[in-house]
Amino acid sequence: MKIQFLKLAEYLITDKNINSNELRVYAYLINLFNKEKGCSYPSIETIAKDINLSDRTVKNCIAKLVKLKYMTIEKKKIVKGNYNTYKNFKFIVVEKYELYLKCCCVLNVS
Repeated sequence: MKIQFLKLAEYLITDKNINSNELRVYAYLINLFNKEKGCSYPSIETIAKDINLSDRTVKNCIAKLVKLKYMTIEKKKIVKGNYNTYKNFKFIVVEKYELYLKCCCVLNVS
């Protein structure tokens, strides 16, 4: 099993301008940040599904994070539709810390 750890700035964690859902959305987007492309680009539906929030809640969280200048959104158009890229994160950690756990079961039979 692979577990990823994401280090967040203390200021971000203690910021009283954002609520827990906004922090979750922000942390999720930072975790998906692609260094080569300089952005993250999950759909609203993917974010909502992965962190168990409604689409509306995710949209509201993103709008607030943009308003507070925690990140910017660049809207892209492609043949099959539109998508957003999330860029210019105010708080971003360069490295992801990964821990690989070996799962094993031990049976004690008496």
